[in-house]
Amino acid sequence: MNKVIVYKQDNGVVAIVRPCFGDKRQILVSEAVYRTVTVPATDDMPEHDAQELVTPAVYRDETYDEYILAVALKDVPAGKPFKIIDADQVPTDRSQRNAWTVDEVDLTDGTGANYGAGSNVDVVAWDETLQPVLKERIHD
Repeated sequence: MNKVIVYKQDNGVVAIVRPCFGDKRQILVSEAVYRTVTVPATDDMPEHDAQELVTPAVYRDETYDEYILAVALKDVPAGKPFKIIDADQVPTDRSQRNAWTVDEVDLTDGTGANYGAGSNVDVVAWDETLQPVLKERIHD
C-alpha cells in the first residue's frame, strides 16, 4: 500500500503529499488499572497508601489508513478538500508537472483541518480516540 494525498492549491496546481511512514503512533486501547494498597510502616517511613499496577495499559499500532488520514488532516491547508490515492495513479513524467489537473468534486476523502499547514494551531499530542490535542501559537 503506497498512497499519496492530493489537493488543489490556491494557484490551481495539484499538490501531492507523500507521507513518511516511519512516524506511525501507538494507539491506547485500554488504560492501565491500578489499585490502592497499604504499605506497612518501616523504621524510615510510616504506614502509607500506594498504587499497585493490576493490569498494564494496552496499545496497538496505528493502521496505515489511520496514519495517512492524520497526515492529510495536518498537512493539507485548512478547508482544502483532499483525496487519498494509490501512488501509481500519479503521473511519473514531471516535465508537465504544472499542467496536472484534478477536479475538486473528486476530492472526497476529507478537508484539511485548522491545524498544521498554514495554521497558528499546533498538534501537541493525540488522545486515545485519535483526536488531536491542539495548542494555539502565541505571537509576540
